[in-house]
Amino acid sequence: MKQECIKGFFCTLRLGPSDADVINRIIDAAAKAGLNTLCIELEKGMNYDSHPEISAPWALEKNTIKDLVEYSKNRNIDIIPLIPLFSHVNYITDTHPEFLEPASKVYCTSAPGLYDFVFELMDEVIDIFKPRYFHIGHDEALTSYDPRSRTPLLRCPSCKNKKAYKVFAEDIKKLHAYLSRRNIRTMMWADGLLDTENFSEASFCQSGCYGGKPDYLSRAIDLLPRDIILCDWHYEPAKEFPTTLYLQKKGFETLGAPNFEVNSFLFTNYAHAKRTEKLKGMLATSWCHLNKHNFRYLKNLITQHGFFFNNPGRIPEKNRVLKKIKGMKNIIQEGSFRKIYDFKIDGEGIYNSSGWRDLRFMEWPVSADPMTPPRYPSSLEIKALRHGYIDYDFDAGKDKLFESVSIKVWMKCPGKSFIIFRTAASSENTVISENTSLSGSKIDLSELAGGKRKFHLRFEAENKSDKKTSFLRRFELEGKIKQGGNKC
Repeated sequence: MKQECIKGFFCTLRLGPSDADVINRIIDAAAKAGLNTLCIELEKGMNYDSHPEISAPWALEKNTIKDLVEYSKNRNIDIIPLIPLFSHVNYITDTHPEFLEPASKVYCTSAPGLYDFVFELMDEVIDIFKPRYFHIGHDEALTSYDPRSRTPLLRCPSCKNKKAYKVFAEDIKKLHAYLSRRNIRTMMWADGLLDTENFSEASFCQSGCYGGKPDYLSRAIDLLPRDIILCDWHYEPAKEFPTTLYLQKKGFETLGAPNFEVNSFLFTNYAHAKRTEKLKGMLATSWCHLNKHNFRYLKNLITQHGFFFNNPGRIPEKNRVLKKIKGMKNIIQEGSFRKIYDFKIDGEGIYNSSGWRDLRFMEWPVSADPMTPPRYPSSLEIKALRHGYIDYDFDAGKDKLFESVSIKVWMKCPGKSFIIFRTAASSENTVISENTSLSGSKIDLSELAGGKRKFHLRFEAENKSDKKTSFLRRFELEGKIKQGGNKC
């Protein structure tokens, strides 16, 4: 029997009033893109009969949710419900502080009546969705802890002497057992089961999302039933995603969970290249308000993910689909900066060594304004009468060199703007453009970057107006990579 492959998209109802018509259109877009699953985080976005006090005033009615479930089934889209449990439970503890672990953002597993409360919520959700899978959240449990405390999660009298990983594991096992008795498989986010020492280079381990040192929360992985499906989320580009193989070697099926288009491509390719029977599929995520204003963004993201999930390692046919996909690449959720990637195609439409995969962005901006650095991610807005810049590094890869490189840039600023080139081995700057505005102008960098493994670009501008401005709209980079030495 062929293993079912989940090709899914995750969205959430918790960010504000959700438009049921938009969700139906998202379901249509998912079906058209070749996806077969939609995971919906309910949280406070649904009206619960058992505990209406936790629902937001704008929450969707249960009958509306039932209609969405029926609509999706008619389009062969399986819906997986998600309610955040253990962590991200403020939708519960805001009205039931008696369930909150002191000075933390997780619930107290020793609190009287907690599981009766949780199971009542789960029963309502199960009654509506009648799901095969149920996602129990459990992500980012350590983001709220005090690093000076030896037991940051467990401070109440009933829990403070317990091992954190045992409490974490027991909670998961209790929820898993409840679902198993109803023939429903458990899903959860995987970050709490990964430690910060063995995965120190992973894309988000420094953000507090992983399970701490090997003897802390992440140790729970060895105590869990192996039929739990672990959703391994990564939101930053990387060449490798070793956590997926680690989780599979521990005996779990995994879903790769990327976010933006570049990571969807890279993560999907890696997961399929290293594919084992434990790879359950991919689940693209979007933490975006489900309203008509965001529908175009969501549809574009679904279309991209659908293509990458169904065609790992490939790009669209040049004449039929590429133009359409290109029009969908200039999207990013935060800020005014928009990422654009230029696809290179060989005769068969397959990514190769001269393709965009080797020319991807390697770093995010350090600062859009050197005087007052913004919080990550930068919006690339320069304040009035100020100077701003953004840096990018490009790497051809080990034992590879850039053969030819060109760049198209869209920049506009009420003042001067510059593009500065520098190699990794030299601090000498070369100004390759000095202009007030650029509208898709193509600049050949082959003479400067040819024969180099790495190079650096700085986009810089002086805002001489009395209003803040967003100066760098986008850029497209294309070129060729060749085998070579390890030159800088």
